[in-house]
Amino acid sequence: MPLPSNAIPGRKAYLRSSSASSASTSQTLLAELLDYTLTVEETNIDVTNHDSSGWDESIIGTRRWTWDASANYLSTGAGQGALRQSLIDADATLYITFQATTSATAKKYQGKTRLISFSQQNNTVNGQVTGTFRGQGNGPITRVA
Repeated sequence: MPLPSNAIPGRKAYLRSSSASSASTSQTLLAELLDYTLTVEETNIDVTNHDSSGWDESIIGTRRWTWDASANYLSTGAGQGALRQSLIDADATLYITFQATTSATAKKYQGKTRLISFSQQNNTVNGQVTGTFRGQGNGPITRVA
């Protein structure tokens, strides 16, 4: 018999951002969030040589993180507006927080990012207008309480 899990309902996820000088400063909620994806990757440097006995060998290279988020588009949404404006402003970076639940004690991911893409979609007559945001980390991402 399978044991119950401590799964988190997706409806409680949120994403916040701020152009302040630190991640601990008050951040604005991205209104009408539909989904987000946070991806952390590292490169491997191939160091395979004649002494590797026929096996590949590697060492850890650089790391990077990227993110995507979709939201119901709000032309006046404060959180959405700050993200869009950071793309328009030259060399603007933001602090961003990803949290899978609204629980005050839950772990979250924070880091400094640059928005690298914004798109607005209106694909159907009877559907909502959505906005898609994509960013790339500028430095490390950390997991904090």
